[in-house]
Amino acid sequence: MTDVPPLLVARLPDTNSVTAFADAALTGGVVHLELDEPPATDEAHVVVVHSPVSAEPFVLTAIPEGRAGSKTTPLRIQAIDATQTSRLRALASVRAVPSTLPPPTARPSPYPERTLTDARADPLLGRALCGGKFVVEAPLGAGGFAAVYRGTERPLGRLVAIKILQGMFERHAELAMRFEQEAVALSHLDHPNVLRVLDYGEEDDGLLYIVTELLSGKTLGDLLEHEGPQRSARVADIGAQVCAGLAAAHDKGIIHRDVKADNVILESRKMEDGAVRDHAKLFDFGIAKIQPGASAATQRFGGIKTGADFVCGTPEYMSPEQVRGNAIDARSDVYAVAILLYVLVTGTVPFTGPTIPAVLLAQLTTPPTPPTQRAPGMDPRLEKIILKAMAKDPAHRYQTARELGAELRAISPSV
Repeated sequence: MTDVPPLLVARLPDTNSVTAFADAALTGGVVHLELDEPPATDEAHVVVVHSPVSAEPFVLTAIPEGRAGSKTTPLRIQAIDATQTSRLRALASVRAVPSTLPPPTARPSPYPERTLTDARADPLLGRALCGGKFVVEAPLGAGGFAAVYRGTERPLGRLVAIKILQGMFERHAELAMRFEQEAVALSHLDHPNVLRVLDYGEEDDGLLYIVTELLSGKTLGDLLEHEGPQRSARVADIGAQVCAGLAAAHDKGIIHRDVKADNVILESRKMEDGAVRDHAKLFDFGIAKIQPGASAATQRFGGIKTGADFVCGTPEYMSPEQVRGNAIDARSDVYAVAILLYVLVTGTVPFTGPTIPAVLLAQLTTPPTPPTQRAPGMDPRLEKIILKAMAKDPAHRYQTARELGAELRAISPSV
């Protein structure tokens, strides 16, 4: 399963631009498109293109090619399979007045990147943050935009996790605001199944950080890698806990948008009766959507595009409405939980493909293989829950995380 940067959404304004778009996609050429959100880097992206002459969007690969204009961005786009090629050929036959899309121009160099390839050379190790309150000690991992370190809180000596926005993105205003949004969103969630934020700040040199509790467990992705598919009762228990954390977020007007195995930590906790039980914690709210009606503190991020005009997430877990760039709500998180349950019980995601665009197309059009075909011994009640929560049409799913969680608790003896 692959994490990707925020995907691009393009909307062809009228039939004048259809032919140029189709010709470019068929030949791997460059076309200027109106994007809802600019590219984050110069690397390859996935672009979801809405056309005025096609009901279904096109999902293509795209590489930025030059400086963006006031309204459009030059992208080198490419069809991904025979089906897409056939649809594009049909679009190419649409004729209107000649397109007036401008030619591409030069693009500036990206910011230098700070990496964690050599921990000894990492300038952040040993650095004190927040006036000396926190000290960065050792790297724990790095994702697309941020790195996570183990640290110590002074003078308590408490171990913490410190998430730091990587150097090449510190001056990227959009990503910096999203980083802060994650801190604010998490700080408003006081729930045992959500990672707890301890502090957030910005240093004089622009370094942004979030300090959280340091968890001792492993992600569900690690669990699958080391133990393989899980028993239905355990899956239902974990899923119910994830739903409890999501319900608390949804109550605050926060949609996670990236629920997946790698964003849930599983710890072992000893209960009062001596029994050891799984305890799940949801984290990484970096691309969360803030809904109307959320708290005043989170609403100050209203300038960030977090609605129907921004596509982001992990392809294997994205709901059809996310892929299309449509408005989303709590039911998109419900869909992602269904994918998570499917993965935990079968050991594989329901939708795969040779490329990210192929995975996204499968999310839109392909019915999932029933999980009992991949895990014959699983509880059929869990399969029924998964398939309902994974319905392509949001109206046919469980309407809230709390509703889905109740169904899972009903078949989990641990809850």
